[in-house]
Amino acid sequence: MSENRWAVDELLARYSHVVDNAAWEELSSVFTADAVVDAEFSEVIGLDAIRGLLESFDPLRSHHTLNTITKTDESGAIHAWSRFLIVEFDATSLTGDYVDELVETTDGLRISKRRISTRNRPEDSQGRRESFATWS
Repeated sequence: MSENRWAVDELLARYSHVVDNAAWEELSSVFTADAVVDAEFSEVIGLDAIRGLLESFDPLRSHHTLNTITKTDESGAIHAWSRFLIVEFDATSLTGDYVDELVETTDGLRISKRRISTRNRPEDSQGRRESFATWS
């Protein structure tokens, strides 16, 4: 399990570097070619669509950091729940959660499914909220 944990940490750190540096040619080192990203109010499939989604966010993002916990289910699949903190160029911040399903490929571990949920919204927000119950 410790080797899996290291691989998960490495993969998710790579994701942050790819996004923060707009290194879109590296997306295939993070996601599978047919990955699904559910961004709370929209869903995209595939590397080109993921790139389009990520490029639609603030291009001046300056720092993206994650705190992650992992689990392996009965089938051996690896799941990660990360709390993200993004510090924007103008010093504002955005927080939320990534819930990932990870798969082993011939090139290493990759994200095959990602659910993105934002946090710290008004109570009347229609967005979802992640918890241990939703991660189970």
